[in-house]
Amino acid sequence: MRLFTRVLSWLVALPLAAALGWWGAGFAPSPATNNPQPPVYDHQVAYHLASLGVPTQVEEYFMFDLNPDGDSKQQAEQMAKALAKAEKEALPLGITGDDLSHNQAVLRRAISLAGDQTYSNVKLIVVGPESMRVSTQAIVAPLALDFRYFAYP
Repeated sequence: MRLFTRVLSWLVALPLAAALGWWGAGFAPSPATNNPQPPVYDHQVAYHLASLGVPTQVEEYFMFDLNPDGDSKQQAEQMAKALAKAEKEALPLGITGDDLSHNQAVLRRAISLAGDQTYSNVKLIVVGPESMRVSTQAIVAPLALDFRYFAYP
């Protein structure tokens, strides 16, 4: 009988210890890595962040998800037209894209195509890295528009 009790106690104790060990390991801090991975840009997350800047009562807005492989001249022309329409109809305009340098180049070109106008009725929402917030703000400052910047990633 003693042998049966010992075997039974081991049969219960081992799975219980293993389960508690795995449970405890789930709360243990993971070791620091010496090779951190850069954040991955997700277009859906960026689009969602940009849409957060759109007022809830607004049903229509412009959103540019700029692709660096696209034709920047054509993108700038479309953006210049969208800026003009957004000014007339007081619509927000969002800019996302994983290459903010390309986005800024398209924005600069669109501004130059638009001429010396101000866009006080436009709410411009840009999603990009924190390191480029100030330079993007400087690009759009002459437009006198409502500017919002969401840092991502």
